[in-house]
Amino acid sequence: MIAPTRDFVVPLLAEARLAPSVHNIQPSRWRIDGDRLLLLGDPVRAIPVADPLARDWRLSHGAHFEGLSLALDFPRKSGGLF
Repeated sequence: MIAPTRDFVVPLLAEARLAPSVHNIQPSRWRIDGDRLLLLGDPVRAIPVADPLARDWRLSHGAHFEGLSLALDFPRKSGGLF
């Protein structure tokens, strides 16, 4: 398997971060860790009063991950990178 370069990944993450989130709090953060991509939560962005079980907070992470999936698929569909 060939690991994607940082130059390839950073624009994808820029697109993925545009994903919507519940309560518009954008709780997700990406970190490049060697050859891994980590999706992390920012606990400072949690809203315990509106979301006491952090369900919406976790759903927002799923939307962020889906945004990355769409960003990865776009170049192929537009005749770009792949």
